[in-house]
Amino acid sequence: MVPNYQVFMLPVLKAASHGAINISDVIDDIANKMNISDEDRKIKTSTGSTLLYSRISWAKSYMVQAGLLEIVGRGQFVATAEGLALLAKNPQEINNKTLEKYPSFNAFKKRSKKTKEKSSGSSDNSDLDELSPEEAIHQSLENLNSSLASELINRILKANPAFFENLIIKLLVAMGYSNNTDEGWEHTGKTGDDGIDGVINQDVLGVDKIYIQAKRYADNHSVTAGDLRNFIGALDMCRAVKGVFVTTSSFTNDAKNTVKKASKNIVLIDGNQLTQLMIKYSVGCKTKETIYIQKIDEDFFEEM
Repeated sequence: MVPNYQVFMLPVLKAASHGAINISDVIDDIANKMNISDEDRKIKTSTGSTLLYSRISWAKSYMVQAGLLEIVGRGQFVATAEGLALLAKNPQEINNKTLEKYPSFNAFKKRSKKTKEKSSGSSDNSDLDELSPEEAIHQSLENLNSSLASELINRILKANPAFFENLIIKLLVAMGYSNNTDEGWEHTGKTGDDGIDGVINQDVLGVDKIYIQAKRYADNHSVTAGDLRNFIGALDMCRAVKGVFVTTSSFTNDAKNTVKKASKNIVLIDGNQLTQLMIKYSVGCKTKETIYIQKIDEDFFEEM
C-alpha cells in the first residue's frame, strides 16, 4: 500500500537536508525505508506517472509552500533554513497540521480558498471525500493551479528584473495585444528608462501603443500611489494614454484611487491576477494533460 502524501513529508525533507535533489534521486531509497512493495511502486495514476511519484511530489509541493523546501533548479529542491530548523527538533512526523504553523502555507491555503469561492460562489470547506466526483475534480484543479501560481511567483522573484519585464511583454502579446509582427513590441527597461519597461504596438504603424511598467515586489511591499503617479508622469512624457502596471505583489487602496482619478487609461495587474493570466495563456507553464468528462447524450437516446 502506498501511504498518503503527508506520510512522505518527513522522509522527503530529510533527503533534501543533505543538498539539492530530484524526486527521482530519492524515490527508491524512500520506498525501501518505508517497505513499499514492488507491486505498489508500479501502481499508475491516470496521468501515467506512478502513484508513489505523485504522492512524493505533493509532499514536496506542500513543503515548498510552507517554506521548508526551496526550488533551486530544473526539478531540483533543497531544505531551507526553516526546514533544517524543523528537522533539528527531531519531529516524529510532518503533516498539514505541522505546515499550518508557517504563515506562507496558510497564505497558500487562503489563496486556494479564495479561488474556490470565486469559482463556485460558495464558502464550503468540505473535504474531497464529501464532494461529488465532478466537484472533487474541479476542487483538485483549483488546488493544483493555486500551487502552480505560488511557484510561478517564486520563480519570478528569483529571476532578474529584465526577465520579469520581458515576461510581461510576452504575456500581453500572448493575450493578443500586438500587431503580430516582429516590430510589434519593444523591451525598453534599463537604467534611465523614465519608468517605461516596454511598449506594445497595437497596429502596424505603431500609432496605437500600450506602455508597460513592471514592478517585481515581494508580498510585503505593495505598489503605492507614488509609484502610480510616477508612471502617469512617464506616460505624459511619452504623450501616451494607455498603460499597464504589473506587479508581483499588490496595490494599496491609494494607488487604486490614483488610477481612478487619472485621465489615462491604466490597467492594474497584481500578483494573483498575473499568475492566473500566465496559467490561462500558458506563459511560463504548459499543459500537462487534458481530461475529458463525458455525460449522457440525451438527444442520442431520444432519436433511437
